[in-house]
Amino acid sequence: MRSFGSIVTSTICSIILVIWNILTFYNKYTTGSKYAWISGILAVLFLAFLINNAKDIIKKNYITSMNQ
Repeated sequence: MRSFGSIVTSTICSIILVIWNILTFYNKYTTGSKYAWISGILAVLFLAFLINNAKDIIKKNYITSMNQ
């Protein structure tokens, strides 16, 4: 189980990386680059991380610090 801050940070990074790789894939695909599929695979991978993080946030599968 991870902390809430860690999950939020990971989610924000995943969003940025998904958008970046989708745009890179589109640009490489439209220009006829031979290696466009690598960016597409990375976008799918980061999308899977994003979905996993969203599930953790929705199910409240995280720990918070408790001040006692």
